Amino acid sequence: MTSTITNAAHLTIGAEHEDVAALKHALQRQGLLEPERDPDDTLDPETWTALYSFAQSRALEWDEGDFEDETGGVPAAVADALLNPDEPLPFDDAEEDEELIFDDYPDFAVSFGDDQWPDISTVELFDISGEHELKKGKKWPRKAEQITTIVLHQTGVKFGTTKRNREKYGERKALHMRFYNVACHLAALMNGDVLLVNGLRRYVYHGNSSNRFSIGIEIEGLYAGVEGDPKTVWGKKEPNVITDRLILAARRSVQYAVEEGRKLGCPIEYIQAHRNYASSRISDPGSELWSNVAIWAVAELGLTIDYDAAKKGGRPIPVEWDRLGKVDYRGKKLEG
Repeated sequence: MTSTITNAAHLTIGAEHEDVAALKHALQRQGLLEPERDPDDTLDPETWTALYSFAQSRALEWDEGDFEDETGGVPAAVADALLNPDEPLPFDDAEEDEELIFDDYPDFAVSFGDDQWPDISTVELFDISGEHELKKGKKWPRKAEQITTIVLHQTGVKFGTTKRNREKYGERKALHMRFYNVACHLAALMNGDVLLVNGLRRYVYHGNSSNRFSIGIEIEGLYAGVEGDPKTVWGKKEPNVITDRLILAARRSVQYAVEEGRKLGCPIEYIQAHRNYASSRISDPGSELWSNVAIWAVAELGLTIDYDAAKKGGRPIPVEWDRLGKVDYRGKKLEG
């Protein structure tokens, strides 16, 4: 049976339409999109990235500038090729039916105490970069001298695992495997682990207009754009709690990116937010993560923040995140 989207131009970032659900399902079957706990009809940035990755893999035309700027709609040829493949999509019925368990793995939701923070070097880092193919990026490496910036993200969700994978691989490994398709270089997990998901020189579709020159760090969980303001939470859902253990993992991720990146010849100098480079990511990574990770990196690692950075529809760092910010959360310039 042939599925057709008569006018894919309506499929823009933030659009809500039943066609989006069909595309999400097809992307999940391709392994390009993680199963969602509460799937909906909204074309979110993660789905946008997965659609572009599919287009790249099939050599289908999609202007890279439109993709990175999040403008225009999904090309009709991309939607049609995804919904009507020449060959049956790879699919495991058992996997689809298996429920993801989100709340049953250890997340160590505790605080260390003022004088009990572990040495950051004790945080365990797992290199999973060789365990999967890069699906959301370009196959060739970037030039090391171009990579100057670290970009912080929140994943927008707490990752779950399936019972089958937990029994087969163990809780920890099953969780790590969920990050195979996440578009990032490093990931800081709620259980305290740090993952090297993709090599630091890989061209990964993580940060829109910053992809060419940045290392993307995803911090697991959903958090408010401004702490305490429920209106700034993506999807207006209940945010997760930020723990000391998560902060420590995020700081270790940044430290690793700086030290290992410079060993590779990358002149890492800046730390920025996904907010700076994408119009749809105003809350990314959010005030709590920014103040506990980015500002720490400035003080402890000597990194710099460009407070004016706002490319391709992005917004500068707001004063609600950082007292040196020059705009408010919505991007309006402060008076005086």
